[in-house]
Amino acid sequence: CEYGGLICTDLIARGVDIPNVHLIIQVDPPQQSEFFIHRVGRTARMGRSGHALVFLRSHELDYLDLLRVKKVPIVSQPNQWDVRCPLLKDMSIARPSKIKSNATSVDQFLDDSSPPPPPSPSLSLPSSLLTPEEELTLTLQDLTKQDRDILVKGGRAFVAYIRAYSNHECLYIFRLRKLNAGKLANAMGLLYVQFPILLYTPHTSHMQYYVFILLLSKEKCRIKEREKLQHMLEARKRKRQQRREHKEKLQKIAESQTTDTKKKSQRELNMWNKEEKMLNLMDVGLINEQQYLKSAKHK
Repeated sequence: CEYGGLICTDLIARGVDIPNVHLIIQVDPPQQSEFFIHRVGRTARMGRSGHALVFLRSHELDYLDLLRVKKVPIVSQPNQWDVRCPLLKDMSIARPSKIKSNATSVDQFLDDSSPPPPPSPSLSLPSSLLTPEEELTLTLQDLTKQDRDILVKGGRAFVAYIRAYSNHECLYIFRLRKLNAGKLANAMGLLYVQFPILLYTPHTSHMQYYVFILLLSKEKCRIKEREKLQHMLEARKRKRQQRREHKEKLQKIAESQTTDTKKKSQRELNMWNKEEKMLNLMDVGLINEQQYLKSAKHK
């Protein structure tokens, strides 16, 4: 492709050489400020030019002073990005063309000082009255109401974001109490937030709460997979318990036998230890079941 963009996270912050990256987008600064230069270093390589963009909230602007202390040049030129970087020139916010009729209204992205509106779960606003961000939020929430898997993954992502934000290296800049958790949850399409989050973030009241019905077919498949996994874990637990009891029995027998018999019992005990080791390797995914059975057959 002629132009390429890279969205950076803390999972891939350094040591990655991807060619033809013209734009680095940092939705959030890294937890460690030293990684900032490694992130932006993914562009403008081998004598080429490049651009890097970082998004900061109003209470996070002191992060710029920290970067200046570390001699990282930062400029604020929001009106020139689309001209200087051809990739940004072609970028636009996607606006959903249609919202399903059963979508409910969502918090109208209020300011932090504004009171939340009363909940109105039966209200569906026309798309002409909504901003692109509000339409996207409604679409995400509509998908969440239909699939529990999206609901669970969105909740995990929200909790992971809150945890990472609260453990940031620059806690005096990235303060959890300044973060609007309600807007963040809306952006992730959540329908509710967990109660402990309410204790630490004062803006969760900007979310609306919903009563929703999941698609029965998808929920049945999810429950079936969960039950299958649970049965497998319980079977492994029972097998492990049986092996542990048998091992203890062999140890007691070995202690009460003669030297020759002890050697035989010790060999059996070593065999069980080796088999248990192979079982542990299979549990952590280092070997598969066929390899485990093959090793047991050789014994």
